[in-house]
Amino acid sequence: MRKKVWLAALLLLVMLVQMSMTIFAAAREYYYDNAWHPYEGNEFRLKINGEFLETSMPPIVFEGYSVVPVREVFETLGAKVDWDGQNGIIKITFDSKILLLRVNSTSAQVGTQNLVMPIAPKIINEKTMAPARFVAEQMGLLVEFDSENDTICMDQPAISYHVTNVKWEKNAAGTAGFVTILTDAQNAEYADFSMENPDRVVIDFYGMKNQTGKNTIAVGEKNVQQIRIGEHEDATRIVIDLTEASVYTVDTDGPSVVVTVRLQEDEEQNLPSASETPLPDAEKQPEPVIPPESIISPQPSVSPEPTPSQAPLSRYVTIDAGHGGDDPGAIYRDEEGNVVAQEKDINLDVALRVQQKLEAAGVQVHMIRTTDTYVDFQQVGSIANEMGTTLFVSIHTNSAEPAEASGIETWGYLEGGSEYNGITSKILSQNIQDELIAATGAKDRGIKDGKNLAVIRTTQMPAALVEVGFITNAEDRQKMLDASYRDQLAEAVTQGILKSFDEMGI
Repeated sequence: MRKKVWLAALLLLVMLVQMSMTIFAAAREYYYDNAWHPYEGNEFRLKINGEFLETSMPPIVFEGYSVVPVREVFETLGAKVDWDGQNGIIKITFDSKILLLRVNSTSAQVGTQNLVMPIAPKIINEKTMAPARFVAEQMGLLVEFDSENDTICMDQPAISYHVTNVKWEKNAAGTAGFVTILTDAQNAEYADFSMENPDRVVIDFYGMKNQTGKNTIAVGEKNVQQIRIGEHEDATRIVIDLTEASVYTVDTDGPSVVVTVRLQEDEEQNLPSASETPLPDAEKQPEPVIPPESIISPQPSVSPEPTPSQAPLSRYVTIDAGHGGDDPGAIYRDEEGNVVAQEKDINLDVALRVQQKLEAAGVQVHMIRTTDTYVDFQQVGSIANEMGTTLFVSIHTNSAEPAEASGIETWGYLEGGSEYNGITSKILSQNIQDELIAATGAKDRGIKDGKNLAVIRTTQMPAALVEVGFITNAEDRQKMLDASYRDQLAEAVTQGILKSFDEMGI
């Protein structure tokens, strides 16, 4: 009899537990969009850098995606989160990245890039919730989902250093070449060795990634053919291809490494040391220069001289945002020496806006760079040639002393150069200049002869280099620092390119 009573009591207990769980699940609601909504999905756990994190609002599934409370999660990961309640904007700053989100909008901005999120951030139970994977990956974090334990795992990647730039120079006597390799490590760790069949010098930078934006640098100086840059296992590998074996030395100065290679066969002549040539200072920003002389190449063109030819019947253009990476171009500093504006940033923002507008008009666009990276200006023309684009436009910002100099000017071939379907470098330059002056009302400095500019001289298609204003002029600078004005500039450059395509009949 006691056994039956015990079994009945156990059965009743099980039923009560099941009923209470059902009632709890049905009663779980979340408040958003001015109403309470039932929620029957899972609530997840969070593991940040290997440690569980308890949040006031748990991660949940919303519209098919995992969302997490922004401030609690990403500030734990080291980000700074700012909230503009009036406009519903979330600003997440992590290292040098800035991510802008807007509540109830799938549009996001990462730096100068406009992206679309899978779902919009939402305020749920008075907490701003955003798609976990999208935000974390834009911040460069590692994201995994442990389905067995219903756990979202976010981790900061292991510290990784980068090779940020590789440059080639030679001494005045032409007896030695210098390969300068810049890194963001305080003290670069590397190994150097030579190899045969074919002859080459190899430098491996351990634990570093290639962030130069380059794969090869054409040299063609005596016994040095080219420089190749790539990633090999867990290192960035720099290879100096030689026509014959040569003596070389390696000198270091913190993050900089200079490889000196003999450019002649005389064994008795002393090999110049890298210490005889100044090492680039990765921290020091160069003072303002006066473009376009700053981008004139003293070396013969690596590409054949452009010749008139029939254009491909394609609306295809190369857009070059001048400078970038550790080459900021012209800089303006305030009286205390603080950097107020850098040419590379203005150039890139205008170029990305031109890309967006051209692509919206159905034009195919090849970008020389879309991020803050350095691309050797000596190679830009060759890149455009390899892509086979119909037109080429390079965007720059001017500087000069005295600071009164202002206005917009465009550089191209005034005589000669390539002709595609009746369009020359001169006509392309004039079309762009006309649109810029009409749109902005800026001082018209006209079109100028750019036959000695590397990016003009090495391209095999009609090409123009635009100087959109003077960073050293207070009025020009103030306008260029305004996003709406940069959009005006981009629209004008776009219209000049489209007008040229129309005149070509394509």
